[in-house]
Amino acid sequence: MNLDTWLREWLVLRSAELAPRTVDQYRDLIDRYVSPLIGGASLDDVTPQLFRSMLATVAGTGKTRTAELVYAMLSAAMKELDVNPMLHVKRPSHRQQRVEPWTDAEIARYLSALHGHRHGLALSLGLLCGLRRGEICGLRWRDVDLNAEELHIVNQRQRLASGEIIDTRPKSASSVRVIPIPKPLVPILRAARGLPSAYVDSITPSGLDTAHRQLVRRLGLPPICLHGLRHCYATLCLRHGCDMRCLQSLLGHSSYSVTANIYTHPDREMLRRVIDAVIDSCYTVLRSNTASGT
Repeated sequence: MNLDTWLREWLVLRSAELAPRTVDQYRDLIDRYVSPLIGGASLDDVTPQLFRSMLATVAGTGKTRTAELVYAMLSAAMKELDVNPMLHVKRPSHRQQRVEPWTDAEIARYLSALHGHRHGLALSLGLLCGLRRGEICGLRWRDVDLNAEELHIVNQRQRLASGEIIDTRPKSASSVRVIPIPKPLVPILRAARGLPSAYVDSITPSGLDTAHRQLVRRLGLPPICLHGLRHCYATLCLRHGCDMRCLQSLLGHSSYSVTANIYTHPDREMLRRVIDAVIDSCYTVLRSNTASGT
């Protein structure tokens, strides 16, 4: 049996355990990268060097994130073999592009433009609640508790490679969460509740991307992608004193390190505030000692 056949059979057997989007992504990676490059190799003949060479070829085209995804897929599949060749293959190096969150003033400009915007409520959920794109599009009215003023994040909508849009569980167990509705959004949600749709906004994920991108361009704001609103939310929370563990829960992260290392961006204002507080405390002690003659 060759590698291509074995991987496809493995994916069929494991599809019930994986998220639909993950199955779709793995199938696409096999079709576009693994199969053309090494799919014909006999399963008995695959070696760490074969995988290293294939991953280097993918990364060499500049697709370092794709190489990382192929590595993850092969690692999951190969561990089911008696001898796992992926144990001796290093994860491809990929540097995630840093998001530069907006300042408070820039966030205020964006929020102001959302008043009366056709998809203003959906975009507000990204910026003021830190929801992922799929969570915004998958938020249903039955998940909105206006009496308790809470959002129940239990669903997301995703587009598969085929173009089909599906409802599925959130990204991970930690992504299933309950978060408070920000006070300014409560009356907006109340007013919109009568709309004839099961979803708070029935826009597609790609449509929401487009709506955000067009608004940012029109306002002349520093360009960030829709997911960047989530980073803005995290930094905004940090900027105004949010505890890191609380922020982890609000964002639905399973790992504290993801929240701390990827989603929080101390800016100059925060750094200046910390330094001023530290220096002020030192000089407060110095002044006190001087006054007492010690």
